[in-house]
Amino acid sequence: MKNICPFFTVFDLETNGLYDDNIRDLRGQADYPEHFKDDIEAFYEFSKDSVFFSAHNIAFDSSFISFLEKKKKFFCTMRENTEIKNGKFPKLMEAADYYGIKVEEFNLHDSRYDAFLCMAVIKAMANEKNKKLLRLLK
Repeated sequence: MKNICPFFTVFDLETNGLYDDNIRDLRGQADYPEHFKDDIEAFYEFSKDSVFFSAHNIAFDSSFISFLEKKKKFFCTMRENTEIKNGKFPKLMEAADYYGIKVEEFNLHDSRYDAFLCMAVIKAMANEKNKKLLRLLK
């Protein structure tokens, strides 16, 4: 069970399960690039007109995407929800629970599901009139 990304820590790998064999199994017969770094141009084209970027722990995600350094507008569902954990950073599942969003725990850490869950949290925050989010949406 070798680690596909040499700078991931043991904790990262235990959290995301991104070992070579897991990725190989999940990819199946996919025709997109095997590594994100080989697909960065397509991601840039897809997202270049975005007004802002959002994620749960966007500081971590943006560390892999060099062109994001030029973007000034970010929204982090982890940092914006510290009040639900008495000043600590909540897990995505905890933020979703707080907003009454049903969480399928077996799907956590699947990038597609995490993106869906993060969007659901953002929608809930917009409905609650989160000031920072509403400023970004203007």
